[in-house]
Amino acid sequence: MLLSFLILLPLLGIFIIFIFNTEKIDFFSAINEKNNEINAINNKKHVFGVTDSKNYEISEINSKNHEINEENQKNKKVNDKTLKIIALVVTIVDLFLSLIIWFLFDNSSKHFQFVQEHYTVGHYDFYLGLDGLSIYFVLLTTLIAPISIISNWKSINSKTAYFLVIILLLESCLLLIYAVLDVLMFYIFFESILAPLFILIGFFGSTDKFLLRSLS
Repeated sequence: MLLSFLILLPLLGIFIIFIFNTEKIDFFSAINEKNNEINAINNKKHVFGVTDSKNYEISEINSKNHEINEENQKNKKVNDKTLKIIALVVTIVDLFLSLIIWFLFDNSSKHFQFVQEHYTVGHYDFYLGLDGLSIYFVLLTTLIAPISIISNWKSINSKTAYFLVIILLLESCLLLIYAVLDVLMFYIFFESILAPLFILIGFFGSTDKFLLRSLS
């Protein structure tokens, strides 16, 4: 049961991130409405000319637009920090669980340990277990996950929720690869890593702004 909880914990972290993600699209739609208002007034200015009252109206809309942008940025920073803390706590707890499994692991035995059989998937039984080699890959995975979040704490300022979800998803898939004892399931989870890994490299692994714009 401990091994299953180790694998499912990152998925639980993804669910918690979706719950605590407080970014609202309404903020952006409000900004777009204000921008449309400004554009409409500017168009009138070019065609008919603008009086002092219109200039005052434009400046008032600009100030309101600026306030909305500032409030949006503040909320985004608080939201991103909360999501990063949640993901970091989840990965650290996962690291402690892997350390507990490592301490309980019997190195003198040549058999699979922490073996668990789950519900039958089609005609295949879903088996989980660890041997003397996979236990170290599990430790390495759970160690790299919090390091990847801490090392990118300040560098990831946009699409933070996507970054954290992909990191947790990759961690869960990697743990499944090292723990699954069925060849078919191993192949499925091994191939499932490619999609989130490609998205992670495409969004966050390149400094080419043109590539980032094309993927966003």
